[in-house]
Formats: sequence, C-alpha cells, structure tokens
Amino acid sequence: MHPYKVIYLDSTFVTKRKFQHGYLDGLTTSKELEALLIEQDKEGYDLFSIVPIVGNVSPAKYVITDETTGFLVTFKKKTES
Repeated sequence: MHPYKVIYLDSTFVTKRKFQHGYLDGLTTSKELEALLIEQDKEGYDLFSIVPIVGNVSPAKYVITDETTGFLVTFKKKTES
C-alpha cells in the first residue's frame, strides 16, 4: 500500500451569474472538499496538501479566462502510534 494518495477535486462553477465570467462556486466546492476530507479520514488518511490547478475557462462564446479548474488534494496514510 502506498503512503500517499492524490485525488483531483474538480471545481464547481456558478451557473447563474449576472456577468459572463467563470466564477468558482466556493460554497459547493468547500462542501465537496469537506466530504472528501471526512471520507479519507475514515479510510485512514490525513490531509497533506491542497494545490489549486489553474486553467482556461470559456464562460462565453469569445471570452476565455484563467480560473481555478480544480484542486490536487494529497493525503498521507496515518501512522499508528
């Protein structure tokens, strides 16, 4: 068994927005991250790091913006004390 586990958590974007920009839905993303942390804790892993992944998002036909498209979440196997 490997001591580390890396999981990609895809970002959730706000679908109803006043302006044509790709906006990260922080509330939904934080709930998904919390669920992932709880799930991995039950499997015997502790959070090691979270790294945002930035990429191009095209919320409108001719507009491309750089947004956080997801997160690489790294977990480390808990050590038995």
